[in-house]
Amino acid sequence: MKEEKRHIQLRLSPELREELETLSQKYTMSVSDIVRGVLLFGIPVFETLTDLRGELVERLVTVLKKESRI
Repeated sequence: MKEEKRHIQLRLSPELREELETLSQKYTMSVSDIVRGVLLFGIPVFETLTDLRGELVERLVTVLKKESRI
């Protein structure tokens, strides 16, 4: 089966675009390759941080409930 490719359009601030272009030049890669790498490695980090944030909120609620009983 032929690999299906998708196109995504992103609106970036000039600062972020400049940062991507700087990385592109530094590592002699295209901006597209840099963005794909950021997505590839960034998604697991984002998922972990989001999960941890949810867990932190749950723990905070538990502690506040215990404190309010005292």
